[in-house]
Amino acid sequence: MAKQYETRDGSRIAPLGKVDDFEVAEGYPDVRGWRVNAADGVEVGKVHELLVDLDSMRTRYLDVRLTADVAATHEDRDVLVPIGAASIDDDHDVVTVPLSVERVGLLPPYTHDAITRDQEYEVR
Repeated sequence: MAKQYETRDGSRIAPLGKVDDFEVAEGYPDVRGWRVNAADGVEVGKVHELLVDLDSMRTRYLDVRLTADVAATHEDRDVLVPIGAASIDDDHDVVTVPLSVERVGLLPPYTHDAITRDQEYEVR
């Protein structure tokens, strides 16, 4: 079993790529690697990974690796976006988040550790 994280609400969450017995459900696109746009159409990054809730067997968050301009750093910087807030355009392999470029850049960094209540509050 992959390294998993338990949120404050007791949900067990793990990166999809680290879970052997999970995969994207048939009929749904695997958005990993897809471009992520802000609400105004500006590219802010790419979907790095999907975080799945192991109990409900559903994707809960997108792990978005920001572009250097949005991240304001030369190192990789990831943020979490709730999957329910994103719009998926599988004709063009694009995910759109309902935030401005500036707001995306202000999201707290996701360090690939346990997700805290504060992180969940900030990304919602």
